[in-house]
Amino acid sequence: MESHTDTATVPWVWQVEVANALGKAVSRAKIPLPRALEIWDELLLLPIRQVAVGNVPELLTLAVKHNLSVYDTCYLQLALISNLPMATNDEKLKRAAEASGLVVMVP
Repeated sequence: MESHTDTATVPWVWQVEVANALGKAVSRAKIPLPRALEIWDELLLLPIRQVAVGNVPELLTLAVKHNLSVYDTCYLQLALISNLPMATNDEKLKRAAEASGLVVMVP
């Protein structure tokens, strides 16, 4: 019997971006801080593998080439170096991924 576990692979910046989104939700009174902290703990239980990607010159070059933020470029670079499909709803990131020859999955 084969065991199979789906794992999401994300760049290291993912934690900062998630924390920022949770902080904004709290400051906009969409969720209380204790719930934001619970969500964070729940996310840490998911099969998410965090990876360091590229160096700053590589990221800046790729960001400028595709007119992306360096944050978004971290996701693009990870998909490129890992040869993984990219899941995104962001149109600019989707176009950049497709232009780079990546398979794009829209959640």
